Amino acid sequence: MPQPMRATSLIAIFCLAACATQGPRIPPADPAVAAPGRSETGSVTPADDRRHAIGWVRHSSEYQALCTMVFTAARARLEPIIAAARADHLRDWSAMPADEFLGNDGGQPPAVIFDLDETLLDNSAYELRQMLAGASYDDSTWLAWSGEARARAIPGAVEFTRWLDLRGVRVYYISNRSQIERDATLANLRALGFPVDGDGGNLLLRDDAAGFGRDKVSRRQLVDREHRVIAQFGDNLGDFLGGVLADDATRRARVSPYQSWWGERWFVLPNPMYGSWLEAIRADCGGGTSPGELRACMDRSGRPD
Repeated sequence: MPQPMRATSLIAIFCLAACATQGPRIPPADPAVAAPGRSETGSVTPADDRRHAIGWVRHSSEYQALCTMVFTAARARLEPIIAAARADHLRDWSAMPADEFLGNDGGQPPAVIFDLDETLLDNSAYELRQMLAGASYDDSTWLAWSGEARARAIPGAVEFTRWLDLRGVRVYYISNRSQIERDATLANLRALGFPVDGDGGNLLLRDDAAGFGRDKVSRRQLVDREHRVIAQFGDNLGDFLGGVLADDATRRARVSPYQSWWGERWFVLPNPMYGSWLEAIRADCGGGTSPGELRACMDRSGRPD
């Protein structure tokens, strides 16, 4: 999901810029940021710290395996839940957090809520483009990217959403993309084969005019009013419950009552490139935003095994 602040610092690693094979044509990397190396004096030249995360998402078999594993496990777990919902034998099952659940559990049709970016849609091509330009996330370049409608599907995502749709489970997409991205987002989803309503009614974007801000609580509750939400999928803690744009201790306390829901009702996709976890680190370290400050903060906040 797009965030107002992106990761600017992870672990320095070798160059993967020349390996980019997906998405729009990308300009050659600036040699000053292209790869780590050694100068004539022997000192290490720092690489862009995002390279490891972006390269892992774009090229590793491990990333592909993790995503596929999430959707395979979800299918096995949800199959009996869907059968029970069909027979109206489902009792006390909801994927809505307690302070968001509306308590209307009397035979509503089942639904599953998905985030979009880095949950169903892979935007690593945009991340790579920005890195090679020596830039980070900003609204104008993101809008240009989303307008191209060329994000590829996360491994296993299309097949899983279609599997749900064929079983009568309503698929909803709740994304913090803006309303001006609506047409391009629908085109991207349809081109990849995701189940989308004819009027796009199952896509709920950020819309301040409708009262849908960055927090997704009100949109989850909109779905919950008419359906039994049997599962949620996301890459960020805010895709599952509200009140997580806070320091690390607050986030941990917020999600603590739901630990048994992971792999049962909540399913998380891997995203090392960005997310609200970075804001938690910044909050714990006084709000520093520069790459150097964030790197030092990460080093200080490491926990022993």
